[in-house]
Order: sequence, then structure tokens, then C-alpha cells
Amino acid sequence: MYKYIEIAVPVCLFLFLSTLQVNAQEFELVSGNPKLFKHARNLYLTFEYTDLHVGEYGDEEAYIKYMKDDAERRKKGSSETWLTKWYEARIEFFQPKFVELFVKYSNSKKVNISEELNNQLYELNIHTVYIEAGFNKNGKRAPALIDVIVTISEINKTENQLVISAEGIPGNEVMNSYSPDYNRIAEAYAKLGKELAKYMSKVIY
Repeated sequence: MYKYIEIAVPVCLFLFLSTLQVNAQEFELVSGNPKLFKHARNLYLTFEYTDLHVGEYGDEEAYIKYMKDDAERRKKGSSETWLTKWYEARIEFFQPKFVELFVKYSNSKKVNISEELNNQLYELNIHTVYIEAGFNKNGKRAPALIDVIVTISEINKTENQLVISAEGIPGNEVMNSYSPDYNRIAEAYAKLGKELAKYMSKVIY
């Protein structure tokens, strides 16, 4: 997991360390035979956030408690608004960004994904297990990072699963803006969509 400690460092060194961090992303084939899914080109896309850990807070519930308390200290009655936005960001920002980039980079392989269950035989499950929101303040920046377990399987079957681990997927500010945390996290999902499409094209198709 990743933790950030704010310390005074020269700007050039900070940017160098950030670059190293961004390049640390890693995809690993955990289990399964990719060739069994060579013809799985119509995929039912699902997202999962169970057992999620967030930054240095540990499990998601600890992070939610801290952020709700912080929101309430800043503005009375705002904690529930923060909580609503935390969950809605998945639907409104994270998942659409993933879909947009996955589709763009998998088109040459004619792989189709849909969040609607129709006649697909295979499921592509994106299980986020870790989120680091990153930061951008006081002249210092660090990207958001996500760790994800990707599973491809026949729908309603547990045998012959293909499991891929994706760690350290970065999301940076867009145009260096001081935007809300969810924008950085959304960019991590965009990066995940792009890199996963390329990885699947390489190892499966």
C-alpha cells in the first residue's frame, strides 16, 4: 500500500520522484489460461468495491469516518453531502473514464464491453481494492493511485477464471488544476482502461 508524507523537497526532486512513482504501475497474470478467453470479445462489465482500503486510513469505513468528521468541522451538516459524492463519483466519473479509454484502445481487437447484461457469455469484473487520493496543494503534488484485481470468467461460473492484478495505476491532475480528489482518481481509472485494453490485447487476443 502507499502512504504520503509531506516534506519540503526541491521541486525538481519532487517531480523526479513523482515520475518514478507513476512508472511503477504493474500488471501481473495471477492465475488462469489467457488462451481460453481468446474468443471472449463480448464482455459484461461489472465494478466492485468490497473490502476497499483507502490511503493511510486502512479500510474504507475508517476513511469515511475521518472525511465526514472533517466535512462537518468545515461546514455543519455537510458530512452526508460528502458521503453522497464519494459514492456517486464511482458512477459519474470513475467507471465512465475506464469505459471510455478501454473502448478506445481495444477497438482494433473488436472487444465490446457493456454494463448491461444481455447475451454475453463472459464477465469482466473490475474489483478496486486500494485507492490513494493523492494531493495537489501548496505547490506539491502526488498522483492518485489505484490497485485493482481484474477477473474474466464465464458468467455464473467460477472455474477457468483469468485473474490479473493491476497495481500502482496513477491518476494525475488535468492541466495542473486544483480539482477535487475524485478528478485525480478518475484519471487513474482512465489509465487503467487504457493499459488494461493494451494488456489484454497482448496476452489474450
